[in-house]
Amino acid sequence: MTSNKENVSPSASKCPHHQSTLDRVLQKREEEDTHRLQEAQACDDLRHGQLISGFDRLAHGMATLNETMQTQMRQESERNAQQTEMLRLFSTIIQQRKD
Repeated sequence: MTSNKENVSPSASKCPHHQSTLDRVLQKREEEDTHRLQEAQACDDLRHGQLISGFDRLAHGMATLNETMQTQMRQESERNAQQTEMLRLFSTIIQQRKD
């Protein structure tokens, strides 16, 4: 028959070495987790910066495209107005020659 003392695991106070080993392991894992978290945060910050930069370039490109299209539309409108005026003048000249 075994005594109760043999079945009871030693408490933390009776095994300070065991507790300090656990503390060290937990501390090391916490430090590793903190380090990985900092690395992940740095990667996230870098990616965020890249995305913002990309969006800025895209917005600038769209603004430039918009300005170019507006300029082309104005120029086309001016050309159309000039052509209309030329046709009107030709029509007037032809009418005067007929008369």
